[in-house]
Amino acid sequence: MVKSDLGFLQLTHRTWGPTWPGMLFTQAGGAAGLRLGETLRTIAAHPLPEARYFLTFVLIEALLASHGDVGVHSAVDRVWNCVVSDNYFEIEPIRLSDGRIISFDNAAGDSGDWEAPVITAVLRADAGQRATALEEVVEDVMAHRHNMTLADRIKLAES
Repeated sequence: MVKSDLGFLQLTHRTWGPTWPGMLFTQAGGAAGLRLGETLRTIAAHPLPEARYFLTFVLIEALLASHGDVGVHSAVDRVWNCVVSDNYFEIEPIRLSDGRIISFDNAAGDSGDWEAPVITAVLRADAGQRATALEEVVEDVMAHRHNMTLADRIKLAES
């Protein structure tokens, strides 16, 4: 893990300043928003791009399959279970001949409409930039989740 990424992982509202990645969600859900912000910062600071992609994929799938603050807590718990297990074998980075990662081969599925923005976000060089980009993606997911019908949620939960 890069030293700057390790420091970023420990950032809170006190050290980041008036705005920090995840702050957007605190106004929408109190404790759930705080946990979601902390989770985004942790994902952004992970040293492996394939792990960042996988954890974001898990977060998006879990957020779309649930609703309300309880659903956000559940989604965050799923991500943290994956962080603890440290098992990202389903994700293979797709590299150019020079070794740069351009995409991921995900045996578990894909992130749907958020695939391209997630890849762009997790491949940014700086953890702070990654966190901000991931926040934007999750903001879009949360807006979509809010507009989903009950039938959409049931169909997603069954798949």
